[in-house]
Amino acid sequence: MKARLPVVVVLVLAAVCSGCVDDDKMFFIRQNQVPGDGCMVDTGTDIFRSRGTLDLAVKGYDYWLHPLVENHMLSTQGADNQPERNLLHMRRFTVDVDVPGLGTTSLEVPVSGTINPGGIAAYGGIPVIPIAIQGPITPKPGQQVIVDARVRAVADRSGDEMQSAEFIFPITLCNGCLMVGDPNDACSTANPSAVGNTCGRPQDQPVTCCIDSTGRQVCKQNK
Repeated sequence: MKARLPVVVVLVLAAVCSGCVDDDKMFFIRQNQVPGDGCMVDTGTDIFRSRGTLDLAVKGYDYWLHPLVENHMLSTQGADNQPERNLLHMRRFTVDVDVPGLGTTSLEVPVSGTINPGGIAAYGGIPVIPIAIQGPITPKPGQQVIVDARVRAVADRSGDEMQSAEFIFPITLCNGCLMVGDPNDACSTANPSAVGNTCGRPQDQPVTCCIDSTGRQVCKQNK
């Protein structure tokens, strides 16, 4: 901890000098969180995912990103009699998806909440590979397509819009690589032999998908 003190001093001096520190170095997406039980996303920094996988053999699922967002600006409380100026009011995430041979698809995902100076916040269920763009890029069985999702957080800071540094997250799109058993089997006979995704989605971990009693295809966590 003592070895980091000089860095803290530099940040304090930079905060006093308006414009000395780039916004995208003080407001950024740190990592993609791994959801826990019940698809809950917390702000712990020890467990994260550096790249993703989405199995397109099961139709109707976006790829969800769970970004951990940090506000490294210092508090202005005590510096003057004005309200806190470095409180961030989250507004949206912007996503640009680079698809080989198809160009770039852009989308925005509205969000809310605040991040205090020096604070951190986790967001769950940000769709970065939406269903709408999956059809043209569905790989054949055994093939894979890697796409980059370029994500930024956008917030309001004292009435001005502030944009985070760009976070690049590679995602492998496959056809059947995460499936356990036949996704068209009835759920009563489906094989729950793998550890499934806690969010019940065909992404990042093996998962069993099956047809429920209403004829709907569902993916669920395996026990």
